[in-house]
Amino acid sequence: MSRPRNTFHKMAILTSLGLVSRRDATSSASIARACVSVLLLMGGLLLGGAYAQSGAGSIQGTARDSSGAVLPSATVSIRNTATGTSSRTTSHSAGVFTVPALFAGPYSVAVSADGMAAWKATLVLEVGQTAVLNPVLAIGSVNTQVTVLGDQSSLIDYHNQTVATDLERQRIEQLPINGRVLSSLISQTVPGVEGQSVNGTVGNAQEYVLDGAVLANVEQGGVTFRQPDPDSIQEVRIETSGSSAKYDLPSTTILTTRSGTNQFHGSLFETNRNNAYGIARTRANPLGFVAPKLIRNEFGASLGGPIVVPKIYDGRDKAFFFVAWEDEELRQDDQVQLYVPTVAMRQGNFNGLTTSGGLPYVIYDPSTTQPNGTRTPFNYGGPATCTATATATCSNAINPSLISPLSKTLYAVSPLPTNNNNPYVSFNYQGTAPRYIHAPTFSGRGDFHKSDRDSFYLRGSETLYKTHFLNQTQYGPPTTDGAANVSYLPTYNYSGAVGWSHVFSPSLFSEFVISQNWETDKVITGPNPTRNYSSQFGLPNTFGTLGYPAILSANGNGQNSILEEYTTADNTRSQSTQILQIDENVTKVVGHHQFEFGARYRRDHMDVVPDVAPNGSTVQFNGLGTAQFNTATAASGAYSAVTNTGLATADFFLGSAASYTSAKLHGPFQFINQEIGLYAQDDWQVLSNLTLNLGVRYEAHPTPREQNNSVPGFDFATQSI
Repeated sequence: MSRPRNTFHKMAILTSLGLVSRRDATSSASIARACVSVLLLMGGLLLGGAYAQSGAGSIQGTARDSSGAVLPSATVSIRNTATGTSSRTTSHSAGVFTVPALFAGPYSVAVSADGMAAWKATLVLEVGQTAVLNPVLAIGSVNTQVTVLGDQSSLIDYHNQTVATDLERQRIEQLPINGRVLSSLISQTVPGVEGQSVNGTVGNAQEYVLDGAVLANVEQGGVTFRQPDPDSIQEVRIETSGSSAKYDLPSTTILTTRSGTNQFHGSLFETNRNNAYGIARTRANPLGFVAPKLIRNEFGASLGGPIVVPKIYDGRDKAFFFVAWEDEELRQDDQVQLYVPTVAMRQGNFNGLTTSGGLPYVIYDPSTTQPNGTRTPFNYGGPATCTATATATCSNAINPSLISPLSKTLYAVSPLPTNNNNPYVSFNYQGTAPRYIHAPTFSGRGDFHKSDRDSFYLRGSETLYKTHFLNQTQYGPPTTDGAANVSYLPTYNYSGAVGWSHVFSPSLFSEFVISQNWETDKVITGPNPTRNYSSQFGLPNTFGTLGYPAILSANGNGQNSILEEYTTADNTRSQSTQILQIDENVTKVVGHHQFEFGARYRRDHMDVVPDVAPNGSTVQFNGLGTAQFNTATAASGAYSAVTNTGLATADFFLGSAASYTSAKLHGPFQFINQEIGLYAQDDWQVLSNLTLNLGVRYEAHPTPREQNNSVPGFDFATQSI
């Protein structure tokens, strides 16, 4: 395939009108819900990732005197009361001021002007929030101040039409979260969110962003499998409708990690479930056996504070750290009832095996096959009276020395039966299958407030989720070495982000974020996917395929079943994704206009090994290797065996396979997808109770391509495949 040169383009124009009177909060809410929001999509609509954001918010407003006249050059000081970091700006000619790049937390605000009494207030800023204050300064001496009590951030946003829900730290900490999975909490508390769907949209229409880094499972859609530790999250903001041109998806979930403060604070927790004690120990098991083991532990710790190195560096009021670690450990046994070969069968003795109707199975020696297809019954250690026409006296046993290397190796790691039942009639194995989870996470963040003009943050996270379990019971119990009939699903995720906020002047400032997310998901059989099991088992391996082969029954039931098969219940596959994105946002305040401009570059690199079907090597047994040929069917060409002759387990013992497949598997597909986005937004306060939110966004999406050109596609330039 020639390299595609075409590009998809998308442009969106967003307008909204907010007309709200602040005189009545009840009527304001009703009017706000009735605000008109128009979204005109022009050009090709191609879903991409949401514009990455750091989660920083801002405080803005208009300074006025008691007569309502605006106050230019008023000094605005804002201080984070938890960290001690402060910012200072002045209002411009229209009395408007904006302080950007403020992360969630408690703030004190002071506004002063010559000949006026100072105005002071406090508020709690939420993640991504633009808090609007309208300080009114009275005439007075510079030593006089007016303190406004209570949180001055409004419950209703009169300047933005975005429909969003904020989950502050208190709710994250106190509400029960099943499995400590943040997406579960969001689904249960945010209107319109159901799983990965928001307002009925597909899962890919929502994206999670952690400090500017996208947390996305590119292959399956939605958020990454293992999510951040809730103890590491300060706040979550879920925008479900009416987002600005800064975003290109209907919904974005913005997560902001916690920062340290001027005080050292930490936490330590442990939750435990164990049915070895308490009420759980005495519960009745439906099968009449002791309940299988269930031990689950969730534990972790966190610590944050100022960066202080005694006698070397004191970072109070400017440099902070926060680290959090948690782990989930599950040790569980699932009760299973299955069929396995008897001890006698593993030694070559198939005597006494019958159908559910009591008819005996008879096995025949393939080495005695005559020209007409007939064979002699197996009679190891039996009387000489055994013949093909008098099978009742035959021992139905195979010389143990004839056991194949394959069956000998696998029987050595196969669980033994737990009762004396005939496995072709009823269960003869009652046991447990392990279910294991090991899922540690770690997150660390550093913040540095260099001055009123420059602030930086650095965040790194690592999550791991490793589990193995008996995916399906139809294949039999896990082998004792854990190599077969168990699905292993290791998932690794590493995420990092660096942000820099710079104030050029009281009316011009910027935010720069660069982030990278790595995620690898695998589904494999056994703990050693790079081992050459086929060669170890004595199976031909034409292409040197690594990993566990599939050793199966051709038909799967009755005498055609080998009872315990050796495989995985899920196809081997993997995907490794790297998402790099660079964001630049610039804000300029001119009169009653707040202009925002931004650019974004995103590059997704995904290595995918698709579902491997068939396995690299597959061997099947069907019972015909030890069956008696029905000569009556030869004339019609419908070759078949005599009823109740031959057993797939006997074929397996001898290594007499019905078929063997060796497949050359494709290596990883390496896909590259890119996005280039530009946007402009104007939040225009026309009147004190009328704000227009106007935005336009343009995106270019170069055609996704496979790096080695192994996937065909259409080239628009040459009008060919």
